[in-house]
Amino acid sequence: MGHDWPGNVRELENVIQRAMVMATGGVILPEHLSIGPVSAAASVAVDGTLEEIIEKKLVECVRGLREHASANLYDLMIGLVEKPLLRAVLWETGGNQVRATQILGINRNTLRKKLVEHGIDPGGLEA
Repeated sequence: MGHDWPGNVRELENVIQRAMVMATGGVILPEHLSIGPVSAAASVAVDGTLEEIIEKKLVECVRGLREHASANLYDLMIGLVEKPLLRAVLWETGGNQVRATQILGINRNTLRKKLVEHGIDPGGLEA
């Protein structure tokens, strides 16, 4: 209730989808919610490479989805990685979309489409 939900319904939907994937045994716990002071990101150990950390979390996700015939895991995971990547690059470039497209290796139209898709306001990400 204390979260501002800057992404509105889309952000809420993404948080719930992510929590469903991260929760093992069908129970969503506070650490499965990527908002507020306790987040899944905060509980990840920093003693590994980014690839190792991601792989560990993905193994947990896949294990939690064994009973689901169709979980659309690929699209869900791409969305969960893509949004923070876009936000991080825009933050680093001070919201400069041209520079962000150069770093990301995508064209400007693709970046704009992805920003709308993820409900990201590039003006609110200036360093």
